[in-house]
Amino acid sequence: MPSRPEIFHLICRKGIGGVQSQFETYCKNLDKQQLQQMTVIEPCTRNGFKSYMYLIWQLLGLVYKCRRKSTVVHVYNGLVSSRYLVIFSLIRPINLVHHERGNIWNLPAGLEWLARKNASLAKIILCNSEATKTLLSGQYEIQPSKLHVLYNGVHSAQDRELYCLSGKDKDISENFEVGFVGRLEPHKGVHVLIDAIAKLNNDGIHLTIVGDGSQKHSLEAQASQLGIDVTFTGRLDDSLVKMQQFDCLVVPSIREPLGNVIIEAGILGKTVIASKVDGIPEIIEHQENGILVKADEEIPKRYSGFRIPIPRFVIDSDTGEVSFPRQLSSEKLASEILYLRNNFAERKRLGSNLRNSVLTKFSIEKYTDELSRVYERLINEV
Repeated sequence: MPSRPEIFHLICRKGIGGVQSQFETYCKNLDKQQLQQMTVIEPCTRNGFKSYMYLIWQLLGLVYKCRRKSTVVHVYNGLVSSRYLVIFSLIRPINLVHHERGNIWNLPAGLEWLARKNASLAKIILCNSEATKTLLSGQYEIQPSKLHVLYNGVHSAQDRELYCLSGKDKDISENFEVGFVGRLEPHKGVHVLIDAIAKLNNDGIHLTIVGDGSQKHSLEAQASQLGIDVTFTGRLDDSLVKMQQFDCLVVPSIREPLGNVIIEAGILGKTVIASKVDGIPEIIEHQENGILVKADEEIPKRYSGFRIPIPRFVIDSDTGEVSFPRQLSSEKLASEILYLRNNFAERKRLGSNLRNSVLTKFSIEKYTDELSRVYERLINEV
C-alpha cells in the first residue's frame, strides 16, 4: 500500500441525520496522519465568494488526483445523484466508492437507471445494512459482487462509560415515559405511535417526541385532537440526554435502512419497540434484546406528499425479499407498550441485552478499521 494514500470524502454535512452525525464521530476517531490524508468536500454548503472559490479549488484537486492509484473518492448517498453521475462520468476516478446510507429508498419511479449507472462507475458500493444490499441487488439489479456491508459506527469507546438509569422499579402511579427520536416525516410512522398512545387512554403514560420535519404540524394537530399527554421538543443537539429519561423508545418506521437511534438507545440500556422491517432486525432480535412488531396495515394516502416520500419498496425481514411498504397496527403497538409498562424486569433484561450487543457490533473503532481495510484493498488491487 502506498505510504500516503489520499481520501476524498464528498458529503453534505449540513443535514441533521445519522449520516452527518456518524461522519463527525468518524472524523473525531482518526489520528493525525489519517486526518492529513483526507479531504472533505462539501458541495452543498457553500455560501459567499470565498467559500465558493475554495470549493472550486478542492474540486480541481480532485480532478488532478482522482486518476492516481493511491487516491480514493468516497461519496455518501450519491447513487441517486444526477450531478455526481455527470462529474464521475467525465473524470472517471480509479477508486470510486459509493456509500449508500438510505437515500435509495427515496428514489422516484422511473429513475432506476440513475442508480444503476452511478453504480457502474464505482469500484465498490458500501451498504449500511444487509437490507440495503438486498434492495440494491434485488430492485436495482446492481451486481452483488460490488456490494459490501459496513455497519455504521455510532459510538466510540468512551461511550462504554454511559450507563443505563438506576434499576429501581417505578410505582404504577408514576408516568411511564415513552419516547421517539427522529425526523417527523410519514415514513417514520409517528402518526401510528400517537394513535397507539391514544388507545391507552393516557393511563399513566407520557409520550415525548424529539425531532423536526414537514409532518410536525399535522402530528401536533393529531395529538391535540386525540387529547394525549405528549411533549414535542423539536430537534435537540444532544438527544441522548433526553433519551436517558425514557422508559422505552419506540421506532415505528415504515422504512429504516438500519436505525442509528436504536443503537444509541442500546448504549443507554433502554428497551426498544420497533418495526420488523428493513435493517432493524439486524440490530434487534425479537424478545432477546428488544421487541419487533410486524408492519401489516395499509398506509393511508393522506401521508403522501410530504418532503420525504413514503418508499415504493422495503425489505420484508421474514422473506428477505423486496416488498411493498406497510405500517404498524396501532392496536398491536399499544399492546406492546402496555406490556413493557407492566413488566420492569423484562424492560431491564431487554435493555441490558441490547446494550451488550450494540457495544460490540456498532463501534466507530470497528467501522474505522474495516473502512481502512476497504481503502487498502482498493489501492493494492492489481
